[in-house]
Amino acid sequence: MTSRPALASDEPFLLELFLERKRAEFSAAVWPAQVREPFLQQQAVLWAQSRSTLETRVLERGGAPVGALVLGGEGNSLRLVELVVASRARRQGVARAALREVLARADAAGQPVVLQTEAGSPAEALYRAHGFVDDGGDGLSVRLRRPAR
Repeated sequence: MTSRPALASDEPFLLELFLERKRAEFSAAVWPAQVREPFLQQQAVLWAQSRSTLETRVLERGGAPVGALVLGGEGNSLRLVELVVASRARRQGVARAALREVLARADAAGQPVVLQTEAGSPAEALYRAHGFVDDGGDGLSVRLRRPAR
C-alpha cells in the first residue's frame, strides 16, 4: 500500500468512495431512493468542501486507488479525520498500513494523534490495537488519542 496527495483527477473516485460508505450507513433507513440519493449527493458536496482545508491522501495498491486518508491539525496534535477503504479492498491490511504511515509521521514530529470513530466498530479495535486510548465520547462515538512518542 502506498499513499499520495489527492489530485483533482481523484475526485470521481473520492466521491464514489464517500457514496459507497454512506449508502451502507443508510441501508437500514426506509427512505425511498428518490429521496436518499439526492440527499447523499448533497452530503458528498459538503464533504468535498470540508476537505478543502485538510490534507487528503489517496491510498493505492498496485497503482489502483483503494481508499482515502484525511488529516488535519488540532492544536499540537495530528488529527486523523477519516480513514476509509473501498469495500473491495477491506480486510487486506490497507487501513493498517495507512494507520502505520500516519503514526510514523506523528512520531517523527513528536505529535499525538487524535480521532473520533464509531463506538464498538472494527475501526475502534484497530486504533486501540495501535495504542490509542479513550479521550472522551458520547456513547455513539468515541474520541481516541495516541500519545506522542
